Amino acid sequence: MWHYFDNFIFVIKIIGFVYLLYLAFSVFKHEFNDEQQCNNAYRLRDGLYLQYMNPKTIVYVLTAIVTYVTTQNMSFISSISYTIVIALIGVSGAVAWSIMGLCLKKLLLKYKTAYKMAMFTCLVLLAFIMILE
Repeated sequence: MWHYFDNFIFVIKIIGFVYLLYLAFSVFKHEFNDEQQCNNAYRLRDGLYLQYMNPKTIVYVLTAIVTYVTTQNMSFISSISYTIVIALIGVSGAVAWSIMGLCLKKLLLKYKTAYKMAMFTCLVLLAFIMILE
């Protein structure tokens, strides 16, 4: 039985390795400038769709609700209150990432070559560390 699990882990490592190398290549080849970003503006709807498909958000919400809401004997109102608080924490995290992205945008545009090289190097190193582990 464990043999199948080892094979599955190996396949996932290979897929992750190829994906990280693809990301490194994409970061290295990507040319970005401010005018291109303004012409290709994203809409709020696109950001919401992306957030709903974000695995971190799904795992956070499921873990938080199962851990804090369903394990306690509480009223319906209390359960709804906890769920709303958990949702607000998740939204505040997304808003914080957006604000930090806006703050870092000028810095990244100024040092884009160094940024691209650093990201490329980190992704390639991560890919090889993952595959060799």
